[in-house]
Amino acid sequence: MRVTFGLELDGGSYPEPLGKRTASAGETVAGRDRMLELLETRLALGGVRAAEPVRVLEYRARLAAALPSAARFYAASLVADPLGTARMLLDWRDRLIGGGWDGKAPGGTTGRLADLAAAERGGDGPPLSPGREDRLQAVLKTLEGFGPGIREVLLAEPLELLPPPWPRLLRALAAHGCRLVPPAAMCGAAGGDLRRLQEALGGAYPGVNGAAVSGEVSLLTASSDSEAAEGLAVWLEDDAEGTAVIAAPGDDTLDRALARRGLPVAGAVPYSPWRPALQVLPLAVALRWEPLDPNRLLEFLLLPVGPLPRNAASRLAEALARQPGIGGPEWNAALARIASEPASRDLDPSAPGAPRAAWGPRLGAARLQSLLEGWLGTDRFSPEDGIPREELTRLCNLAASWAAGTGSKEESLAAAAKQALELEKMLELTPESRVPQVLWESLLEQASRAGTRLPGRRAEARHVACVGHPGAVLGPVEKLVWWDFTGRPLAGVAWSPWSRQERAFLSGSGVELESALRESQRFSAACARAMTAPTRLLALVVPERRRGETVDPHPELARVAAALGGDLGRFKRDVRNLGRQAAASPPLPALEAGIVEPLSRRLLPPLARVWRLPPEALIAPREHESYSSLDRLLNHPYQWVLEHSARLSPGLLRPLPRVRQLLGSLAHRLLQDCLADEVLESANWSEQEVSAAIERRMPALLAQEGAPLLLPVRSPDRQRLSAAVARSVKTLTRLMRRGDWSLAPEIGNGGNRGSELKRAGTYAGGALHGNLDLLLCRTDGTRAVIDLKWGRRRPDDAQVPLQLLVYGRLVQGAGDRWPRVAHFFIEAGSLYPLDALTPDNDRALWTEADCERQWPEAERLWQWRREQLDRGEVEVTVEGTPAADALAPPPGARVPSGAPRFDDYRWLAGWVEAAGETEDEEP
Repeated sequence: MRVTFGLELDGGSYPEPLGKRTASAGETVAGRDRMLELLETRLALGGVRAAEPVRVLEYRARLAAALPSAARFYAASLVADPLGTARMLLDWRDRLIGGGWDGKAPGGTTGRLADLAAAERGGDGPPLSPGREDRLQAVLKTLEGFGPGIREVLLAEPLELLPPPWPRLLRALAAHGCRLVPPAAMCGAAGGDLRRLQEALGGAYPGVNGAAVSGEVSLLTASSDSEAAEGLAVWLEDDAEGTAVIAAPGDDTLDRALARRGLPVAGAVPYSPWRPALQVLPLAVALRWEPLDPNRLLEFLLLPVGPLPRNAASRLAEALARQPGIGGPEWNAALARIASEPASRDLDPSAPGAPRAAWGPRLGAARLQSLLEGWLGTDRFSPEDGIPREELTRLCNLAASWAAGTGSKEESLAAAAKQALELEKMLELTPESRVPQVLWESLLEQASRAGTRLPGRRAEARHVACVGHPGAVLGPVEKLVWWDFTGRPLAGVAWSPWSRQERAFLSGSGVELESALRESQRFSAACARAMTAPTRLLALVVPERRRGETVDPHPELARVAAALGGDLGRFKRDVRNLGRQAAASPPLPALEAGIVEPLSRRLLPPLARVWRLPPEALIAPREHESYSSLDRLLNHPYQWVLEHSARLSPGLLRPLPRVRQLLGSLAHRLLQDCLADEVLESANWSEQEVSAAIERRMPALLAQEGAPLLLPVRSPDRQRLSAAVARSVKTLTRLMRRGDWSLAPEIGNGGNRGSELKRAGTYAGGALHGNLDLLLCRTDGTRAVIDLKWGRRRPDDAQVPLQLLVYGRLVQGAGDRWPRVAHFFIEAGSLYPLDALTPDNDRALWTEADCERQWPEAERLWQWRREQLDRGEVEVTVEGTPAADALAPPPGARVPSGAPRFDDYRWLAGWVEAAGETEDEEP
């Protein structure tokens, strides 16, 4: 058997193992992992390999077991960061084992080697699963008896530059008759700058000393890596034949640029830990921390592949977007709807292809509650104190059962099951009875590092040859492009933790350690060898920034500069000038008539003030309207048409309510509860009693309807809310006592007197309905409608706001007296108009007479809009429409408001070239 061996060949090589052959027997290309597996197979050494995160936890236990007997150098670090410390010391230990360490320290001495030797002995700690270095030592020991039958090993790196124990292992193979073939010299370029560079890198030429540039060596510059990728993709589109690319693993910038141009990709970064199935368990655990983060809950509900039935998750996400919390009115209403709905294929709890939900004709309240309690839980835990290990184990087992039991062959589900089982195993090795958040995230990071394959990230046929390391270039190539020739490789340079005395002892004991110098020499040799491979062109891509950050120069750039005479400016080219010059595309070849038909260019519809629909596009009136829908119909009819006639609505990916919106809705509830509290009323609304009542109500209310405010960063907003409501209760109750007002006796939706009252009425177009924030009454029959708002905006004093007109109409009914109307601004604790609740009737603003006069004006405006819709005319009131095309209302009608402040349909109204997006202001 013949093996081509190089440390960096596990990720592919150039040329590929088969080259231009269709098959090959008895030959293989192997890196360090593949070579080890090959030797173990041929020497009958096997067994189940423990995952590296499991080994870290095993070693953590061994380190802890060695602590009680003596003071160890790592004691403080192990307490502060147990997993990080165990991971680092395990790496030290494995490097020692690879160098031939037998696990012993000098007799009678103390120090780091003695402490690691104590951990190696184990004591009461669990056994340590073998790592790569342990397995290599087992192979070396077995090779003392017989060989693996490998006839020849072709080396990609010089034997003397390989890290231990590879030189010993290869020499042991040679002792069994295996022929070791050193790396063959590259033929290099025939002449020019490239040939002179290659000779200089090989030590045979002092460098370029002339001013002439022959063009075989180029430093391709760009302002950013994305700009460099686009320019290089254009060049590869024209001239990719005979080209190989060196691109560091994990960098898919060039691949994405190739995909945008419709070119075959090399499959860079094929794995990711961020696939939806791999987020199920992390999000389920994230929901158990106190306080609940509703953003994580929304992410859990909106996972494309998740454990909850899709229809149920969608409804709960909609409820959460309205009231961010668990257990509030919207959440409970959604649960009730889900439990009563017939089962359908939308209730499938997993990915396509999974078995249908077998829960009978309906999901059922009990089954739904059990499902939610299993995944979302009912208890929350402090991040510092931690989650009980048994609870985390239960969630791991639940996630593994879900992923394995879906019946789907989706690769990400298999990876999710593996992730959960691996975490379950790691939890078994964790000594803590409660796992703090920082420890759990460390465990999760280790278990999720590998990820799973991304869809569509496989290498495509006829893609440009690509390798991840210069050491993977094994043979000559016509053109070599070194993508992102910057300082990225510096991060991998080894650092030795051992002192001179420790190294001397280890060397005297026969332990050979990898040195930073040898690793640097090996990397430098690999770079020089790669740059001697091209026969026609060497292109080094040197962007100024990578992902917005300035990059350091590549460690080999100085050698290249010295070999090229020190002046690299002569060899720099802008990567944007590589591709073909902008010119008219060549004409298409003549095609048979009828096969291809030219398409006329269609522009996006421009922004117009009025849409004129065809006669068949009937816009029918609705059976009933509310204030919000009537406001859209009168002032912004295009919104009304899109929402109610076209039935368009924001999707599930809408964000949670903004803080200001939450403050408004929560202030409504707290203020209404306090006003209806008989205990507070009997205490004469004592400021101390009101504040205490608010503090009692807030935790449960926030958990159910305002969870974002429970996050630590929102502490000032919670204080702001509490203070504003207390101030508003004091002000409003004082005004009510002065004017002899009381809450209306009717019980509203929230269970309180005089608030959240559902009322129905009529208007010129039909039925009208709405919910009143507050309805007050006096013994003389006078009523007052108070609309609660959080922040204050300057109202138009000339007109009663449409909202108050609608609410007043609902109270006035047919022929009754109009009520008084007013806004109460909770944050400011002020009523507007100020005299709305004064006992006398001598008021100047928004009086009952104003309402009675202005309501017919609103109905005339409705009639005008309705006539437009009947003709197929829809006015578009967004910014940017020609003001001259606006439709003027008829005499006597209310003047429509201007452009809407908030608009879900802004981008459906029409296209404006170079239109700048403006930020919506807070409500």
